[in-house]
Amino acid sequence: MENNIKYKKGYPYPLGVYKIDGGIQFCTVVQKGKKVNLCLFKKNHKKASYTIQITEDFFYGNITSIIIENLLLDDYEYCYNIDGKSVVDNYAVSLKGLGPFGTNIDFDGVKCGFLNDFDWEETKNPMLPIGEIILYRMNVRGFTKHNSSSVEHRGTFKGIKEKIPYLIDLGINQIELMPVYEFIDTVLAKEKYFSVDNLFNYKCNYWGYSESNCYFSVKSSYASSSDASTELKELIRELHRNKIEIILEFYFPENTSVQLILDCLRFWLYEYHVDGFHISGNVPDMTIIAKEPFFTDIKLYSDYFDAYKIYGKTKNIYKNRHLIASTEQYKHTVRSFLKSDIGKSEETAYLMRRDDEAVASVNYICSHDGFTLSDMVSYEQKHNEANEEDNLDGTDYNFTWNCGIEGNTKKKKILKLRKRQMKNAWVMLLFSKGIPAILAGDEMCNSQNGNNNAYCQDNAVGWVNWKIPKVYSDLSDFVKMLIQLRKDYHCIWSTSENDPQCEFNKKFPLISYHGEKAWNVEFRSTDRHFAIMYYKEEEDSEKILYIAYNMNWNPQKFALPKLKGNKVWHSVVDTAFEEIQGDYKKIDKQYIFVKERACVILVAL
Repeated sequence: MENNIKYKKGYPYPLGVYKIDGGIQFCTVVQKGKKVNLCLFKKNHKKASYTIQITEDFFYGNITSIIIENLLLDDYEYCYNIDGKSVVDNYAVSLKGLGPFGTNIDFDGVKCGFLNDFDWEETKNPMLPIGEIILYRMNVRGFTKHNSSSVEHRGTFKGIKEKIPYLIDLGINQIELMPVYEFIDTVLAKEKYFSVDNLFNYKCNYWGYSESNCYFSVKSSYASSSDASTELKELIRELHRNKIEIILEFYFPENTSVQLILDCLRFWLYEYHVDGFHISGNVPDMTIIAKEPFFTDIKLYSDYFDAYKIYGKTKNIYKNRHLIASTEQYKHTVRSFLKSDIGKSEETAYLMRRDDEAVASVNYICSHDGFTLSDMVSYEQKHNEANEEDNLDGTDYNFTWNCGIEGNTKKKKILKLRKRQMKNAWVMLLFSKGIPAILAGDEMCNSQNGNNNAYCQDNAVGWVNWKIPKVYSDLSDFVKMLIQLRKDYHCIWSTSENDPQCEFNKKFPLISYHGEKAWNVEFRSTDRHFAIMYYKEEEDSEKILYIAYNMNWNPQKFALPKLKGNKVWHSVVDTAFEEIQGDYKKIDKQYIFVKERACVILVAL
């Protein structure tokens, strides 16, 4: 073999490098008419041991495939040379490193086909029902890179693994990771800053939302060792052992081949046992992906799904909902209501009950591209000067209120109001139907100093700071308490957004609205308040939850629905109080007063 290499035409699928009968197949997509060579390297050698010219005889359309017989795969690495330029195989599953322009530096070797066997130790995917999910979204490096994270392997998959006890204690049962496949870490400075003198003045591509030639390969810099694939699998195994799901985000630019997308997702699902994907970018139609038979047991997140195209005319309730839509409507509306904008109460009330039978909803108030929760109540204007783009990048429409002072302050009155507003936001998010999505660090009041586009801030600005400001030191305990309360009250988990009339057995509606009068809210354009009640009858009991929202600057009276039997209303949360509550205080009247800019949660006991 070493001196007499033999090869023949391969098969058009699967793409990538695979062991098959008769040898090793190398199969990839190349536009016909280009000069293509397959280069084989002895490991750690920069000069190719073999260069095989791939002629038109080895093409199926724009797919080229060649089988090399008796190749000792463990001794070799490979790359393609197309029209004189070394390129990485799109289907490569492990790389040594990438240069700033996406080409090879030194030598980029890849592993073949599926990776080495991994012992999953009989762990299984948690398969959580949609209504039970508490989603926590993070960047792998940013989550633990800050020295305040107190982990041994900062900024890596192992760092997240070290934080699993924290996630469990908080109440998280699903995490989403921003891109973890190989992407180029650096991007050229903006054109206005570009010159011969600063040719190597790169900015960091911290988030990873760029075109990638390596969708099948785990990002090596996210590992503390040379085996990123195994580290990621170890993280996933430990998450599953603790009943936590993992969702991976993939960004696909416009005109990405649907075949590549499907092949990529199938590979990650089979090889890494993930629980689902968040598809972002410019994928024109998610229907083909949503209808893939292999994906029916996993969660698929995207901006939009056409339920009619996917499911047809059936009107049945979908017992195994796995499609989840994520839009900015909830974020913009709830933020506007939170800061007392006029005419937002009715839309907010609807979005809090929205839960389509076919396509579930994910709700978020903060995400990576925008203000953190702490910044949301501290800034009205973006402060992206550190990005060196004249503060022109990032959205100008933040729907935020700084509570009276822009940025940092020591004024106790302002800090107290900001804390209350954050607590209000947490109540709104965690007691809306649909999946609540938490931005990592928001429960600790993490700040980016007003930067609402920290895409290039691979530093203390973009990392989660685990040191909670003293004034907000108990906020994470408040969030933990709310998450547990949501889990205890299954009435929020119903898969219907309808507001049916009372049934003949005189039970309550599943969802109802209230105001100054019980069972009646007018939603006037000038109103900044409403109450929502959730009800669910269980086998031996019933769950009733009542939440009053008052975003006006004056106190508001709410009439309480009359309970049946011996049940009595009890207050469990009032965001107007400084201390964390959680105890149950009996209400001896048929009404309550909710203080200005506050929320109150009642339960029936």
